[in-house]
Amino acid sequence: MILDTESTPQGDVLLAAHNTTYVPTGQVPEGTPIIQGCDFNSLSEMMCAENDRLSMLMTSYLTTGFQATNLGLAIERVNEMLAWQPSPVEGEEADPSRSFCKIFLGYTSNQVSCGNREAIRYLVQHKLVHVLVTTAGGIEEDFMKCLKPHYVGDFHLDGKTLRMQGLNRIGNLIVPNDNYCTFEDWITPILDKVIKEQIEQGTVWTPSKLIHRLGMECQDESSIYYWAARNNIPVFCPAITDGAIGDMIYFHSYKQDTQLILDLVQDIRGINSEALRAGATGMLCLGGGLIKHHICNANLMRNGADFSVFINTGLESDGSDAGAAPDEAVSWGKIKMTAKPVKVTCEATIAFPLLVAETFAKVPITRRSVSMIVMALFYVVAGLQVEVSPDHLYHEVPDDQFGFLFSNLNFAHSDTRDGMVSLLSQWKYDLAERFESVSLDSRQAQKLVDSFISYPDYHPLVLPFKLVSKSNCLVEAMKSYWHLYRPGIISLSPEVPPLPSDQLKIVLSNLLEHPEWCGNRLTASQASSLFMDWDLRGAKPAIIENGLFWEIARRFHTESQSRYSTNAHANEFAELGQENWLQQYDNLLSILHQSWEGLCDARRALWHGRLLVVTLRMAPQDVVRKREIIRDFLLGHTISQIPPVIMDDILTWTTVNKTIYYRTENKSMLATTKAVHRLYPQYWSLSDDIDDHRVVWRSYLRSCAKVYRLTAPRDMELIKWWGSYDKLARVLLMSPKVPAVTFNSVTCESVVCLLEEMSSLLWKTIKLEDFSRKFIPSAEEQVVWRAFARTAASNILYRGQLGFPLPELSHWLCAKVGEYWKLPTVPVFISKHIASTNLRSYVKCELLNFAVAM
Repeated sequence: MILDTESTPQGDVLLAAHNTTYVPTGQVPEGTPIIQGCDFNSLSEMMCAENDRLSMLMTSYLTTGFQATNLGLAIERVNEMLAWQPSPVEGEEADPSRSFCKIFLGYTSNQVSCGNREAIRYLVQHKLVHVLVTTAGGIEEDFMKCLKPHYVGDFHLDGKTLRMQGLNRIGNLIVPNDNYCTFEDWITPILDKVIKEQIEQGTVWTPSKLIHRLGMECQDESSIYYWAARNNIPVFCPAITDGAIGDMIYFHSYKQDTQLILDLVQDIRGINSEALRAGATGMLCLGGGLIKHHICNANLMRNGADFSVFINTGLESDGSDAGAAPDEAVSWGKIKMTAKPVKVTCEATIAFPLLVAETFAKVPITRRSVSMIVMALFYVVAGLQVEVSPDHLYHEVPDDQFGFLFSNLNFAHSDTRDGMVSLLSQWKYDLAERFESVSLDSRQAQKLVDSFISYPDYHPLVLPFKLVSKSNCLVEAMKSYWHLYRPGIISLSPEVPPLPSDQLKIVLSNLLEHPEWCGNRLTASQASSLFMDWDLRGAKPAIIENGLFWEIARRFHTESQSRYSTNAHANEFAELGQENWLQQYDNLLSILHQSWEGLCDARRALWHGRLLVVTLRMAPQDVVRKREIIRDFLLGHTISQIPPVIMDDILTWTTVNKTIYYRTENKSMLATTKAVHRLYPQYWSLSDDIDDHRVVWRSYLRSCAKVYRLTAPRDMELIKWWGSYDKLARVLLMSPKVPAVTFNSVTCESVVCLLEEMSSLLWKTIKLEDFSRKFIPSAEEQVVWRAFARTAASNILYRGQLGFPLPELSHWLCAKVGEYWKLPTVPVFISKHIASTNLRSYVKCELLNFAVAM
């Protein structure tokens, strides 16, 4: 526009002002988007599905402006991640591990606390992301939601009131304290097993390995980490102790002598290697701080990520990593200079579900499954370094392709051999039918056998039985290794195998020495038919019992429970209908009857009793029918045949009050219980089942009590149970005068049970100073007295929660005091200081002084 003014001073000023206000516009680059929002008139007039309307709305975000445009750009970047493919290189074979963009998904704990958990779970379930990074809260909140729900609250609820009610607020979410208690009950036994494996197997645990283990232990498909574990998606959490899991590990460290060790070095190598091995990488971060920096730093190893999307509300002005703009990461080399990163300054619960709906949710599930099969095929045929777990190979390779796959293995590559050894060693997989079409040449057979032999301790030979029996090449390759072969519990067949008699004899001899190898998928009848021409010695009952255990576990979904503990079945039974539970019981009872031929009367009573206890704990409330099956059990076996641990469970069951008299003709529950307990020492020969020992000791001690007030026994019955004075002394006091031949682990564990029961009764029923004052032992009862004194001392130190473990204390008592122990000294010391207000420090100090004096 030209302003026509007179050439006067006033006109010159006006012209200058006009030209300053309306600076001429330069050339707008061609293709620059025009700002335009969603046309809802057109949207409402169109006849289309709801998801199409959503897509049209989200497409309009690109030209809406502000953060809507940034969200639209984020959707474009994620779709670019999903569509990325490497440029073909002439003369080079495609590497499946670098044929896709590896997506690193990071999220803070609040994203799992809120409803975004379900969106994340969807991505992990369908393998749409490849690496996860989160905080401790992002781990524990997922498992807690599997156990108990979170609730919608309000941002303005009073903190003091919530604290008094045991409620925790996360923004406008409410998490009851009880959720954490339930989570502790769930995770503690897993920590026990993890530490046991650390001690016995030398397992080096890392945060990612621990999370994988928790995911495998979890049986809830709503969990993120249930799917991460089964899809072999690594989860990195460098600050895993910063939350409830850290609290659990802290408290657990005081319950065991050995503490859990987590190796962070393996994990930093792991996440950096994930970035280095990728053809391209994409970063998708919900929130900031640790998770954002950990992913960015891993991508620094490869000179930056190719694609980046950040969703958070952080501000750059405070210099924090959470608020840092993507361009700051470019300066560090964490994002490639050629990349087009996007930051959406928006709360993630608004933006992330919309982003998922327009990106990941549009990838067909069928296409994903096929691509994983292709990856598995490349992995085992070409021997490439693609991280595919045994679960992938089992679940995603079709049956009709498995034979071809296995027959074309490249065993020259160590990764391929390791993967297949892991697959063939998975007892939970029944691969028998899949090997019908497998054919190996002599080279492949030798490589496969050598792969197993290279793991003599970790992977004994567990080659599937059908594979071995039908392959002459494998038979020849194993000629020097038959003594190591256990015929694949996953596929053992009852038919007589077509093996030479010499090899067959070695294989069956292995099974006779290790009957547990037959127990997974082999029923009792199959075991009997397979070994019908052999002298089974004591192995047949063990084989049959293993078969019974797995049959009960299969019917009641209790595979993860210990086969040696009847009480272990309490928590994992599927809830059956009112009618179905009795039918299940009858079916299993008929299986027991068919298998009883190889079992003695006591073992029949044991397995019948275990089935009964399992059913009582699992079944709905149906008192009449429960009484009937209890009565049938008691009428079917004599008291001397029923193991104490089974009888103890039945006697404490609420439905037996009107049933027990059928066996004893005594309608008084308490009197009947005492009468049965008195029979144990006379009629029951204690086995190696520690639960039996615990029940017997408890029963005996209570029978010696008056109205459950413990008094020291005045006879030598305790010693007679173990055959001799020396034998009990050896176990209780580790006396060097007793020959070592009298010591065995079962005896030792049994006396540990005795001491535990003594501790329990002493603490509950009698004051220790009264005990030490009233009980003056005679010379011949010193062993019993020392057991009580040691138990009392241990009990005090345990209740005082001193800073050293009980095994050390026990060893010290035996070594320092020994035969020079003045009997009145410890009781006087105990009674003198039992009421001390500062028990912890005082007892510890006095004990150390006592040690020096000795």
